[in-house]
Amino acid sequence: MIGARIEELPKGYALCPSCRERAYRESTGVGVCSRCRKSISPHVAPQEPQCSPQCAPPFRIACVVPFDKRLSKNAQKTPFKGRMVLTKDARSATSALVQSLVRCITGRPKEVKTLVTIRVFKPNHRMDAVNFVDVVCDCVQKAIGINDHWYSASVDWEIDKVNPRIEIEVGQ
Repeated sequence: MIGARIEELPKGYALCPSCRERAYRESTGVGVCSRCRKSISPHVAPQEPQCSPQCAPPFRIACVVPFDKRLSKNAQKTPFKGRMVLTKDARSATSALVQSLVRCITGRPKEVKTLVTIRVFKPNHRMDAVNFVDVVCDCVQKAIGINDHWYSASVDWEIDKVNPRIEIEVGQ
């Protein structure tokens, strides 16, 4: 009932000014909140809800992107003048994944343990799903701004020749 407007409440009910719980008022116009046991009077204006960590929406990302082999760490780098460099294709694939993740964010992340679940639906058996973990976790780090040492990652894979994709879920 958090954030309910007065006109939405049934007749004879009011919001408790301290806990914002819906409470019944007696015929005298005064009642007692069943949750916090404070008295409720029709003359007390309800307070605006304060956003606290308890009432903030939970942080969550649920994103599905098309399968792209450029997101595998084995396809990310190429030798150049004796060193390994990130390819332009890999750079564009990771930036597209970061943009997709940013669009799917709900809530505000905190620096606490973050669960990252990656499901890779591969078109065939030619790649290891584990090779996607590092790249996806780096993209999640860029999208939410929390270092990936807070992540607990799990990976699963299936063969899906019709609709290959990567499903990413992030939550706290």
